[in-house]
Amino acid sequence: MVVATCVQVSGTLQELTVPAKSADVLEWLRTKTKQPGLQFQGKIQDKDNWITIFAESGSDDDDNANQHVLGGNFSDEIFIGSMVVMLSANSNADNYDKPASAYQNLKPADYETIYSSWTFEGESSEEEEADADADADADADADEDEENENPVLDDDALDDADDDEEEEVVAPTTKQRKPKQVIIHDVNTPCPLRDRVKQNYVEIGLTTEMSDALENALLQRCIRDCAKQEIEVTWNNPAFWNHYRGRCMQFYENMKNYGWIPKLLSGETTPAVFAEMTVVDLNPKRWKAQIEAQIEKDKKLFTRVGNASIFFYCSRCKKTTKCDYYQMQTRSADEPMTTFVTCLECDRRWKF
Repeated sequence: MVVATCVQVSGTLQELTVPAKSADVLEWLRTKTKQPGLQFQGKIQDKDNWITIFAESGSDDDDNANQHVLGGNFSDEIFIGSMVVMLSANSNADNYDKPASAYQNLKPADYETIYSSWTFEGESSEEEEADADADADADADADEDEENENPVLDDDALDDADDDEEEEVVAPTTKQRKPKQVIIHDVNTPCPLRDRVKQNYVEIGLTTEMSDALENALLQRCIRDCAKQEIEVTWNNPAFWNHYRGRCMQFYENMKNYGWIPKLLSGETTPAVFAEMTVVDLNPKRWKAQIEAQIEKDKKLFTRVGNASIFFYCSRCKKTTKCDYYQMQTRSADEPMTTFVTCLECDRRWKF
């Protein structure tokens, strides 16, 4: 038996036992979870092992979207139904091991530990740096206090001290924390992962030259993004490796499904411009309805016309108009509250 972790739609973790004799874990998981659309989504590296993700892709419109947010480059992805995570030692992130015997046990408690390391790794490092800076400042203050307690003054200094009756006011100085220096290695050299990405782009219709240019543009974007996030840029760093792979897969899926290949081949869109596009630019149809709905929601929230709660007769408009009002106790406690009214058509204000 191999223990896996099943993530329910609500985000709760449940232990799942996979028979060791299963020839194909994906087929077994589809039957067990009753999700025929379950697919292998990729892997996330954790030290020497790899977290294998089995889930069904979805969108924000789906009612049964899984509430659990995966780590790595899957943080922006939306999955529906249950997800299953398994632990593998195989570093091939493009395929999964079919036999169940190739996997190791991954209990919910173990997965929670790994997930916490993904979430709080950056915060812990910042706290350690802050503690180190605080210790250094404390040592410096202690040295200054010791010097002030035992000052060495000559005769002239003593005379000057007697003559000075006014104390000198020293302006306080604030220390600015130096930004963390990110180590950037040379990652422009050929490597198997880059060759695999270029090959995938050629297979969906791009030319070899276009594939090389697009892959290089995506690599330069990943270098800039990781430098801003203080991630060490090297192929030996799992965080950079996963960021690059996830970005290339994102553009691969959008090129294949949403008609970007003809635009690239015709020169309508250059690889450099295409590599800088956001998820909204890559698939505007998917996000258009959500953006418009959010705009309408914001309009109703910040416009007073949408918040009209009562009708009053406005002497300026000479008719009954939509108005907004509030009440406040401006007189004694035994008197009624004062009502302040604002006409939403002419902006006239009055009270009664």
